[in-house]
Amino acid sequence: MILSYADILGASLVKNDEYAWSAEKFSYVLDYARAHNYVILGGDVVTEYFEYTGENWFYQIKAESQFLAFQEANVKNSLAVAARYVSNYKDSNRFFVPTLEEAPAVYMRSLSHME
Repeated sequence: MILSYADILGASLVKNDEYAWSAEKFSYVLDYARAHNYVILGGDVVTEYFEYTGENWFYQIKAESQFLAFQEANVKNSLAVAARYVSNYKDSNRFFVPTLEEAPAVYMRSLSHME
């Protein structure tokens, strides 16, 4: 994932070119993903010291044979899963490291699993 937007969106560098957002700023990630047709495949939780907690979420891709239907369903649903996880998380001193991927790449990979 190209993360050139990370500084603009208020992210903090964790390590290995991974970025984390607070719950308050996570909506920026959702807006960016929606505008650029990214699927949020899941994410990890880190402490305020950017240590991984072992907690995470994932999104189960919904297979569709047509790209536009795939993109519409998976971008929308993956954002909803991520938003729900972050908003329901109880510790305000945690940050979230999402894994985003462009919908066309996810779609192409999903086709190979449909065969």
